[in-house]
Amino acid sequence: MFSGQLVHSAQISRLTQDGATNTKTYQVVVASEPCMLQPQDEEETVLQGLAVGKAFKCYMDISANIKESDKVVINAEEFRVNGIKRYNFGNYQHIKAVLVREEKV
Repeated sequence: MFSGQLVHSAQISRLTQDGATNTKTYQVVVASEPCMLQPQDEEETVLQGLAVGKAFKCYMDISANIKESDKVVINAEEFRVNGIKRYNFGNYQHIKAVLVREEKV
């Protein structure tokens, strides 16, 4: 695998519902997932209808526990998972996730 290239670490949180209070909150499901974060090029970003400078590609091992709409924190930056593609064939099985940087309020 290309694990030597996974130089970042992602904290992954998922929206879960509390049965007692019926409220939804993000709960950490993975404290530290090895990954590699790269800015997405402008053409890809525009074709996907995303804002230039806010879209990123994140590569992870095929076994990573990540889903669309999860929140991801990498290097103190918060992202929302916009899409996932699983490359579960060939010698380098991996996940490519499209992340969108969340605005801080």
